[in-house]
Amino acid sequence: MGRGLGVTLLVLGACSSSSSGSSFASQMCSKLSGCGSEPSNCQAAYEAIVLDGSCQSTMLAASCADLAATPVPASLQGCFPPCSGGTMSCGGTVTSTTCNPDGTFTECNAGNQYVYSCSGICSSESKSYSGTCATSYLDQMSPTGCAECWCQ
Repeated sequence: MGRGLGVTLLVLGACSSSSSGSSFASQMCSKLSGCGSEPSNCQAAYEAIVLDGSCQSTMLAASCADLAATPVPASLQGCFPPCSGGTMSCGGTVTSTTCNPDGTFTECNAGNQYVYSCSGICSSESKSYSGTCATSYLDQMSPTGCAECWCQ
């Protein structure tokens, strides 16, 4: 199983699943370290979240205050747009999850939308993506009842 990164990345991260993701993750981790708010699993975490180049630039240019702000400030809402997840609880502040056909996973977390690479999530746990994003996998059920990327 592998959705532990969602809460860690609430507002702090952005990267792409492309080959530039690793470089961007390093740059973001360096920036966050300078802000005094680098998560313990920073590199792996920022390699899992998916954003386009424009949002990567926006994140790198953001102030420390904006990166740490809750809720997501207006300056970052283009990268993490508002969402409504209904009344479901998927753990913590996550109110809904959706599996996308391109191997990504979208969650509504604290009222904002975040997209993650299932392969990136599993890689951060030193596992491989099973190819299944759903509420169950083989004989296992999601503990929250919400869809998730399943790792093996």
